Amino acid sequence: GGGPGTYALEWCKLHSNLKATVFDIQPVLEVTKNYIGTYGLQDRVGTQPGNFLKDDLGDSQYDLVLMANILHMYDADISRALVSKAVKALKPGGRIVLHGFCTNEDQTGPTDDTLFSLNIGMLTEGGRAHPVQEKIDWLKGSGTSDIHHFRVDAIPTGVVTATKREANKATP
Repeated sequence: GGGPGTYALEWCKLHSNLKATVFDIQPVLEVTKNYIGTYGLQDRVGTQPGNFLKDDLGDSQYDLVLMANILHMYDADISRALVSKAVKALKPGGRIVLHGFCTNEDQTGPTDDTLFSLNIGMLTEGGRAHPVQEKIDWLKGSGTSDIHHFRVDAIPTGVVTATKREANKATP
């Protein structure tokens, strides 16, 4: 679900030590490759074709996995499985970032997120702006700790971050 690679390209442009992999289906990656060329970042931004609903993302190979504006398209079971798959792809100590609309527990706010949830619910089968606590529970169940939630007011959306636990470390 990396799309044209906007986040990867902009972050790599700002930080010369970063390397990134954009994961998406092959037709989308053809567009992504054009953007990578435009940015001149072929040496640091690569692509990996696949369907995140079916294909493996890897095992303990990434320092960071960003899931931006993906989970709201799917029901809780699929979203939980995607988060688990993403955490599996992280190195121990790596970070996962879940970015997108997320509601409070009773799904009545924040207003923008609730309205988005109603809209995406009409456009998808099972999609919604999942409550923050639900996302936190997925992360806890996937072997992460140091979980934080904050809002990005400029967009406005929510972000939930977590760290993959080191091997042999107990849940705090």
